[in-house]
Amino acid sequence: MSENQIDELLVDWELSRQENKELSPQDLSRGDQNLEQQLAQKIQVLRQTSWMLRDPAAETVNASEEANASLEQLKRSLVSHSLKVERASVEGTNHEVTQVSDLEKFQADIRRESEFRESVLQQDAIPGFQLLDEIGRGGFGVVYRARDQQLNRRVAIKIPLTCQPRTKQAYLSEARNAASLDIPGIVPVYQVGMTANDLPFVVQKLIDGQSLAYAVRQGGELSEHQAVQIMIAISEAAGAAHAKSLVHRDLKPANILIDREGKPWITDFGLALSEEEQAGRRGEVAGTPTHMAPEQLKGKADWLDGRTDIWALGVILYELLTGKLPFYSKDRAELFDQILNRDPRPISQRAPHLSRHWD
Repeated sequence: MSENQIDELLVDWELSRQENKELSPQDLSRGDQNLEQQLAQKIQVLRQTSWMLRDPAAETVNASEEANASLEQLKRSLVSHSLKVERASVEGTNHEVTQVSDLEKFQADIRRESEFRESVLQQDAIPGFQLLDEIGRGGFGVVYRARDQQLNRRVAIKIPLTCQPRTKQAYLSEARNAASLDIPGIVPVYQVGMTANDLPFVVQKLIDGQSLAYAVRQGGELSEHQAVQIMIAISEAAGAAHAKSLVHRDLKPANILIDREGKPWITDFGLALSEEEQAGRRGEVAGTPTHMAPEQLKGKADWLDGRTDIWALGVILYELLTGKLPFYSKDRAELFDQILNRDPRPISQRAPHLSRHWD
């Protein structure tokens, strides 16, 4: 297995640890004893250094965000530093000096990243908009509540956490895809541009409410009536996007916002795929594994159409009715096997109070 693949497994371990569902070296290696031994050694080093990922500046914003960096930044900082320390530990007499040097560089990287994010909050970072507060954060970006100073209205502004060229392109692609849709139930894009720090930003309608994922976590399964009403609205919005040859590819409760009137809105078109783009995406595997259709898992991006999103809508409906995922495993290979080869447990078994017609 290549170093890049091992790095990916180490990132999986770190993220599972943050979610209190820590994967063991055995889980990650899937029966490969040599790989299991390598991972065990590297994880031991990570345990000794991962405390440095905590960013005190970030804790003032949201104390629950322990890894306040993108997945790319997490991988670069955590893995490259830990491997440097691991190598230093076997270099002999100079290993202490090498380790101190690496620690200082690592801490300097974290400080620069923190200063970089803080600079986004400067008043002139996005001309014409006043950033008010942070309202959401994911692996790759952060969303701010802001005031449009010219139109005197509240908006949402999405900004990436890193300035990688690939990240910029993804944000611009998302903005183009969403802006091409003037559809009720899909969060409209008002503007796109670059900050003073050369970061892309996307200005969207501010949905005053919460994500469907949050609603499910707080209250468990929804009533049949609530689930049906939400699913009708989401399906109509997704169907309108399909009519314009656009497949979302990442429909899930976290990407559905519920406003104060109870209306759902589809957001996050970062992985959306148009018919014209499909031929060049053959072999691409993208999406959230628990909600991905079989053709997505197989990398058949050039085969995708609206039915891919319909699969995800089915997964969401199952979640809303039962409070559980139809397919779930900590092991990615096991999860993929479930999706590709097995049927989920009938809804009536998960939620006995519901009618069998849901099965």
